[in-house]
Amino acid sequence: MIGLVLLMWLTLGLLDGVTVSTAVETPPTDRTSGPLYGLNFINSIEHPADATQFQNGLSTGATWNRWPLYWNRIEASPGQFEWSQHDAIVQADLDHQLNINAILLGTPGFYTTSSRSAADLAAEPPAPPDTLAVRAIQA
Repeated sequence: MIGLVLLMWLTLGLLDGVTVSTAVETPPTDRTSGPLYGLNFINSIEHPADATQFQNGLSTGATWNRWPLYWNRIEASPGQFEWSQHDAIVQADLDHQLNINAILLGTPGFYTTSSRSAADLAAEPPAPPDTLAVRAIQA
């Protein structure tokens, strides 16, 4: 007990004249101080954005547009590439000062080892997001 009293006396004596602040610095809550999201889905081949869509995405603070790039639509036959639709999406993102995070999906059928034909695989559109979980459970 004497040790505790001595420790308190020394601590108080050493801190005499020292102001201790218990305030915790909090980050600013002003929404203009930084991006709310940074990454957003704004524009893609399947869902081209209009001016309102771009404005809505940019107003969240998004600086990146993340969208799917389906390889089987770009290379429908071996060595034959069609980039024109993707070029338009990329240009629209760049025009709005967005960085691009394109996600490569959809291996062309002629590069797979599946028993399904390349034509069947290439013709199959990507599943809407709400059915992906159902397909995963069925698989």
